[in-house]
Amino acid sequence: MEDAVEGTVAEAMKQVGAALAEAAREYGPGAVDLALMAYRVDAAQQLLYGAVCLAITLGVALSYRKLWRASESWNEFDRDPLRLGAGVCAVVVGAFFFSGAFALLIDASAWIAAFGYPELRIAMKALEAAGLM
Repeated sequence: MEDAVEGTVAEAMKQVGAALAEAAREYGPGAVDLALMAYRVDAAQQLLYGAVCLAITLGVALSYRKLWRASESWNEFDRDPLRLGAGVCAVVVGAFFFSGAFALLIDASAWIAAFGYPELRIAMKALEAAGLM
């Protein structure tokens, strides 16, 4: 099974390489560089969105902590419902943005494409389109 998958990945990489060579012949090397840069920018954009989601998660946690400390001097009848309601909201919003950050930042192809080899991301997208991933 692994040999079949490796063969499929190797074939996809060959097809991507052939398509890039064909584009270089037809449109010039500048077009290929532009296409690779577009994939690199797409990957960097995904990582930036993940970082923003992570920053929002941290902001929610710090805001709730600040609210918790600010309400310590209040009487318990005012403080407890506020802490409970704000805590539930903080958990829901924080979990939502944390899961978004996790989903965006866990993609290894985005890291590889943003900082090295956008050809691999092109090959992975081709495999996904073919239903092999």
